[in-house]
Amino acid sequence: MKDLTEKQAKVLAFIKARIRASKCSPSIREICRHMGLTHTNAGHQLVLALERKGCIVRAHPGKRGFALPIEECRPFASSAVAQEIALLEREIAQRQELLFALKRGARLGLHTR
Repeated sequence: MKDLTEKQAKVLAFIKARIRASKCSPSIREICRHMGLTHTNAGHQLVLALERKGCIVRAHPGKRGFALPIEECRPFASSAVAQEIALLEREIAQRQELLFALKRGARLGLHTR
């Protein structure tokens, strides 16, 4: 794995189990409850560490906004689904590049109209 601490490994195992069982990631409070943590900030820091290490990805902002990386989901997908995932990954990468270029242009005072 990616040099995870014992707590990070436990949180990751819990997240994977919840996603596979209910198709929904656990909330920070549920993670804290499972780990016996009293402050949600501790659970949030564990989740951020897992995100930085590439073990989970931020799917969307919100309470249950993280997911497993696509590489971990691929073995469960059919070949047609895997092809669709690959297409979506390319499209996302292209849109991220465009967004980055637009933000950079805005910072430089360049306007595209």
